[in-house]
Amino acid sequence: MRVTAQQVLDGSVFHFPKVLDSFFSYLNAFRPKDLTTSQSLEGFEQSHLTFQLEPDDVIAKLKRDERSFWERLTDSEENRPYAILFISLITANIRVLRSVPAKIDAMNLLVKLASLCSPVVATERVLPYLVSCLSEFDAQVRAAAVHSITEVVLPIEPTTFEDSLVFIDYLLPELVSILVFRLAYNI
Repeated sequence: MRVTAQQVLDGSVFHFPKVLDSFFSYLNAFRPKDLTTSQSLEGFEQSHLTFQLEPDDVIAKLKRDERSFWERLTDSEENRPYAILFISLITANIRVLRSVPAKIDAMNLLVKLASLCSPVVATERVLPYLVSCLSEFDAQVRAAAVHSITEVVLPIEPTTFEDSLVFIDYLLPELVSILVFRLAYNI
């Protein structure tokens, strides 16, 4: 059945999920904010500063607020796929994190959020970032990456040969190349 223009205008056809209202206002806090610092007498010159949270601060805020957004995500089965919003925020910041605790917290959050999503999200959105953490200099980060990768792939059961290619064509060659590099340079 075709939707009429009046139904669209009334909003009776499309229902914006209530959980997204709260997530929108929460995630909006992470967006850069423009601050006007000064204005000349003529009104032509303005200095603009952009306030943006550092990546480590983003992860710290997510870790601090984890309980509240986790409750909303797990409140009902239909809210679980919205974990992708938080996964996207974390993956946008994970490669430029500076501190070891922030990197480990980011990986732990990714693992926890990936458990709410489909295996496709875990393998295509989360796994590449965890694999990139295997090449970090700090041994704690590498160890946490191995543990996180294990946690993400543990519940995944490939049903077809194509599903198993993520292990054969991606994960195992990445692990081998990192091990060979470490052995060659005694790192």
